[in-house]
Amino acid sequence: MASNGEPQLNDDSGSETEDDVTETSPTPPLTTKNKSKGKRKKPEAASASNQKASNQKSWSQVWDHFQRPENDKTKAICNYCKKVFVAPSGNGTSNLKKHNMVSCKAFSAWTTANSGKKDQTVLSSDGSDVRLCKMSEKVIREASNEMIVLASCLYLSLRAWHGDISAVAMKKILDANKQRLSLTTDIWVAPHTGASYMVITAHFIDAWWQLRKLIIGFKNVYDHKGATIAKVLLDCMAEWDIKRVFCVTVDNATANSNAMETFKKEFKQLGDDALILKGDFLHLRCATHIINLIVKQGLMEIVESVNAIRNGIYFVRSSTPRIKAFENHVESRRIQRGSLPLDVKTRWNSN
Repeated sequence: MASNGEPQLNDDSGSETEDDVTETSPTPPLTTKNKSKGKRKKPEAASASNQKASNQKSWSQVWDHFQRPENDKTKAICNYCKKVFVAPSGNGTSNLKKHNMVSCKAFSAWTTANSGKKDQTVLSSDGSDVRLCKMSEKVIREASNEMIVLASCLYLSLRAWHGDISAVAMKKILDANKQRLSLTTDIWVAPHTGASYMVITAHFIDAWWQLRKLIIGFKNVYDHKGATIAKVLLDCMAEWDIKRVFCVTVDNATANSNAMETFKKEFKQLGDDALILKGDFLHLRCATHIINLIVKQGLMEIVESVNAIRNGIYFVRSSTPRIKAFENHVESRRIQRGSLPLDVKTRWNSN
């Protein structure tokens, strides 16, 4: 150093010494306390910013699945199970998140259904708040039963409406023509209930010379007696205001013969024009039933062979393993065959 105490410059390097930098520096050096404060300040600010962003993120996620009532902003309603929670704005949303993650089965079902999918939380196209949710079996059964009942009621209503329209149309046709009609009738027995139903069909030629037929009666009957058949026929004629009949075709049962006698006696009272030739040709016997009787009489010549075939078919059809064995036998022998029907005695074309 110089004798006057001034700093000595280094001629070789032209730089100041370490002491000179400390004394002449415009910024005072940081102490240990100041350094510590400086180091803590930035992390604290970053932590607060991150916490705020995290809170905003959590808030937006939770409220995607909840909504507040319009009349009470301190409540929250789950979009899936519609459960109501107390959720003031300053109390956080941990209870809402817990409900979604743990308690809400509807939310769990929605999450499963929409996993890997986008824009499918709302099912309706009009933007209404209809969302996927899990339904119990009881609710599904009740809804299905209600839907079936409503569909059945609608179907029956349409059938009744269509039947009324058809009845009006048929009545107009019959009233407009006023020609003589031919009738056919028979009794059908339901195979499962055993109930008997009598159907009556009207046949006539319209103004364009087209053969027409209309079902004018389908009545439940309790027996097959001649008096019952005659009464149903007379009631049907009165219902449709039919006063001119050409003939009535029925099968050859004795009850039908008695019914035609009673019907002719009562219907003649409507006037001389009610029947043709005083009803001498009113009863027309069914041609197919006559053919059936002829065929059955001819089969009596080979009745033993017919019975053997019938018994064999009955034996095979009476057991599922026998039917399976029969089919395997046919396939192994490469035999061409049809089905194995059983004939019906009252149906001449059943076999």
